[in-house]
Amino acid sequence: MTYDLYIGDRAFSSWSLRGWLMMENFNLPHRIHMVGLYSGTMTDDLAPLHPARLVPVMQRPDGVIVGETLAMAETLAEENPEAQMWLTDPDARATARWLCAEMAAGFSELREACPMQLLYVVQGFQANAAVRADLTRIETLWAHAAKF
Repeated sequence: MTYDLYIGDRAFSSWSLRGWLMMENFNLPHRIHMVGLYSGTMTDDLAPLHPARLVPVMQRPDGVIVGETLAMAETLAEENPEAQMWLTDPDARATARWLCAEMAAGFSELREACPMQLLYVVQGFQANAAVRADLTRIETLWAHAAKF
């Protein structure tokens, strides 16, 4: 049972990196398909996976298409219980799901000011108040998670 994972460049797409890390970390059998995220071919590359339009997107072995990292995580956890993708403690699991959802959908100021790129070092960056607020929120969430 091998999954097909469609992603963009992992050095510049945190969403793609998340999908890939999930497959790698839990040793799930998969094939990687690179999508032209920045080359202008993304729409054509994803056309066979309609209605998917963003990366990452996964095609299950039975052909079902699943987009969005959190939906992929839930699907993979259901189909691969031996991988133990979610915590067994219900409170810790609920907290993990909450934090994953906020990490995936939140922090727009931080994302705008600090787009994902792992190849270069930015010198002299000064975080504005909104970015600092996002960073404080992340610290608050991780401190909360440490209780579990």
